[in-house]
Formats: sequence, structure tokens, C-alpha cells
Amino acid sequence: MATRHRLFHPVTPNTRITWRLRYVISTHRSRKQVLVFEVCRWRERTCSGGSSRMAASGGMTFGDAIWRASAHLDPYRHLSGLRTRRRLEAVVAGKRILVTGASEGIGRLTALALATPEAELVLVARRGEALAAVAAEVEERGGIGRMYPCDLTDEPATAALAAQMIDLGGVDILINNAGHLTRKDLADTGMTDLRYMMALNYFGALALTMPLVAHMRAGSGGHVINVSSIGVQIASVPRFHGYLASKAALDAFARAAAAETRRDGVHWTSVRMPLVRTRMIDRYAAYRRFPVMSAESAAQVIVQAVVRRPVRLSHPVGMVAHLAGLAAPRTVERIAHHVAPWV
Repeated sequence: MATRHRLFHPVTPNTRITWRLRYVISTHRSRKQVLVFEVCRWRERTCSGGSSRMAASGGMTFGDAIWRASAHLDPYRHLSGLRTRRRLEAVVAGKRILVTGASEGIGRLTALALATPEAELVLVARRGEALAAVAAEVEERGGIGRMYPCDLTDEPATAALAAQMIDLGGVDILINNAGHLTRKDLADTGMTDLRYMMALNYFGALALTMPLVAHMRAGSGGHVINVSSIGVQIASVPRFHGYLASKAALDAFARAAAAETRRDGVHWTSVRMPLVRTRMIDRYAAYRRFPVMSAESAAQVIVQAVVRRPVRLSHPVGMVAHLAGLAAPRTVERIAHHVAPWV
């Protein structure tokens, strides 16, 4: 077994990449071995029950295996990943955390992951019954769960929710997770589809964010986390034009707002999330067998954003795709054109 190199020692610009790669390779399992191990485990469990049942039982999906293996290419994850549950508890202690889209999928699992005895979870979604079930799960885990049913496309209702939060003392961490995806050919996409995605993914998020951020600026600061998409980095993703436009708009708003609110202690994070196995994606047959990240893993990515407070949280695949688009945009567009029939 190879020994690990020390985590901290002088690193010059010329040796940074060499040292980081050497550190990754010197771990007890190489990236290739990790991929082989996870794929073999996926095959073994699929034979004994299928990937859908395995995901439901908390196991590893094939998509998780691919994303986890390639994540070893990110050295920063090795150096600054979550060490213990105690670190999360220290960050969220005494904080009020608002999670939108909390009734299912990524939002629900994020709320459960953040459920600690000293953190208050404000759960927001349209369906009250589902929210009540999630609030009960949060309480079972020792957390404090508060449910606030609200349709974020209803601007007056969203404004009333924001005012209610401010009356209670504001929000310390806002996680804009609620979103809607419509995947259609350009010729089949109507203005109704585009308006709804912008109403929820962009305007709905801003209607809640702006008054809460104003309160953060007047107080002791805060943290806004926007769940974006890896497609914003890839850009040339067929049939996702309306969805990516809404996510790119929210990203651009956050970056501009961050420059204004930095001195007031307000931090902004964009989580460039890859495809995740949720009900929204499972509506499309093309992605039911596609290797995507599990909702459990996606929730852990958001937990990392809560703890680390980075400007953006991107997967290496998205970063490589973004650089490829800058270096050879026509080539990337040509490749996207050829894969369009399959996605």
C-alpha cells in the first residue's frame, strides 16, 4: 500500500499540479481501481435486485460510480472535503436554513442531511402533505423542521413568505433548490413552457432571495446557495435550452449581486449540479438508464457548499467541458449535434 504524502508543505506554482496529482495517485486506491471497484459492485447488486431498488435502499448507482471515480481528479476535494459530521454541526448551529423544493428529491434529502439539534430547517414547497412528512423526518433525526407551503411562481405568496421570515428574524442560509425542467425539441417548445421555467427557476427564486438578502445585509450577513446545472458550463446541450437559460440567468444575477453584497458579509454559491436521479428526470425515458448522480449524493454536494461556502461548486467534468467550449466551440457544437438523437 502506498503511503500518502503530507497534506501541507510549500508548493510553488511550478510544482502545484505535479504535487496534487502525486497526492491523488498515492492514495490507497488509484482512480482506475476505484472505478473498477464501483462498477463491479454496481453489477453485483444489479444482478441481485436492480439499480432502482439499490438506489432506494441507499446503495451505489452506476451513475454514482462514474461521478465518484472522476471526482478523484479534483484534488481540492481531497484537501477540503467534509471531515466529520461535527464540522457541519458547528457551521449550522443556531442558524435558520430555508430550503425550497423540500418536499422530495434533492431538497428533501438536503434537509435531512442538514438536520442537526441546533439548526432550524424551514421547508418550502407547494405540497403541504409532503412537507409535513419531511418535517417529521427532520424531527426524528433530532432537528427542528418548520413547513411553509408556498408556490414560488405566485409572487404575492412568495413576498408574504419572505416577509414572514423577516418578521421571525430572517434567514441565515437560503438554498434555492426548487426548479422545473421541460425537455423538448426547439420546434415543439412553446412560450408557456419557457415562461413557467423562468417563473420558477429565475423569478420565483429572486422574489424570495431579494428581500431576504436585504435583511442579511442589514444584519450579520448570510449565505445564498443556488442549485444550478452542469449544463450551464457545457452550454451545447440539446433540448435543454429553456432550462439552461433560466439557470444561466440565476447564475449571472448571483455573480453580479455578490460584488455588491460582499462587504456586508453575504456569500453566494452556485452549485453546478450534474444530472440527478429524481422524478423530474425520470419522466424522460432517455434518462432512465442513463448514468446519473443519485439524489443522496447531490444532497451531500449541497452540504459541502454549506460548509465550505465556495463561489461555485463544479464537477471536473463540467470544468473540462467549459474549457473545451472556450478552446473549440465549433467542435463542441458539432459533437452535441451528433449526440442529439440520443439525449
